[in-house]
Amino acid sequence: MTTLKKARKDGDLEKFIKEHENDAPGDTDKLDAVIKRKSPGTGKAVPKASSGAASDD
Repeated sequence: MTTLKKARKDGDLEKFIKEHENDAPGDTDKLDAVIKRKSPGTGKAVPKASSGAASDD
């Protein structure tokens, strides 16, 4: 079975997803915390969304 670490290293996330799509759901609270956690090298936990203002292109 492919691990997420190996799939990321090999660039084969599709294989990992196919192997694990029928797994039981995980802990969504922990997943949300990881997603919201500040990434190394960034100043903010979550990037600010772009404004709805029209561009002048």
